[in-house]
Amino acid sequence: MICSKTVFRCFKALERLGDLITGAAGPYFLELYASVIDVVMPSLSYPWLSGPICALIAFNLLTHYYLVVTTNPGFRTHHCRMCNRCVLKYDHHCPVRINQCVGIYNERHFVLFMVHLCIATFCFCILGYPQLFESLGLTYEVSGWMAISCPRDMYILEYILSGVLCFAVGIMLMFQLWTISHGETSVESQDNDHYGRIAKSRGEVSLYTFIYWKLRNLQLFFNVGQGGCSFYTLIFPFRILL
Repeated sequence: MICSKTVFRCFKALERLGDLITGAAGPYFLELYASVIDVVMPSLSYPWLSGPICALIAFNLLTHYYLVVTTNPGFRTHHCRMCNRCVLKYDHHCPVRINQCVGIYNERHFVLFMVHLCIATFCFCILGYPQLFESLGLTYEVSGWMAISCPRDMYILEYILSGVLCFAVGIMLMFQLWTISHGETSVESQDNDHYGRIAKSRGEVSLYTFIYWKLRNLQLFFNVGQGGCSFYTLIFPFRILL
């Protein structure tokens, strides 16, 4: 019992340290991202077509980030030890410069922010690999764009960070969509698994109140489909309540 408590305290300390590091690194990553926006754009094959699409992705990314930061997540139901308050439909506390809980009023914007962040970093990695080869000296064709746009080391670092971020946030996004399709938050998913095992050990069946079919759960979460808004609200960053 004493050993398990010690291990639990160690993990809690590591969690707080991770929150501190990621929270401090968030603004610097955004600055690095902004510093290379003009790196890939000049090399696109069809700038008249791809330029507006890139601008739309960036606009969605920034707007959903702003909305998830500034929108109050709502009250009741679950207590957050970081905010020291109760939050309705509590999912988790995000320290990476959101610095508040993700709940019923801002969870939709948080998920869409992750979607557009994955799209942006994925497109950056796919479209920016020729510049990466040039930065590493693996090509003999030197265009001279990098001497004006950004240092080579900075671009290599940004490319690596974008790849890591796309992978990590992509995994988080898949888990988030999985819990949404089951009508749960991340906290409820853990609780329901725990209560389900207890019920199974007693020979009982554990039922969850808010489970519909998976597609309907996704429609209800994003407030689209039957009785909801149009699907174009997923493309443009409108302020929509659940």
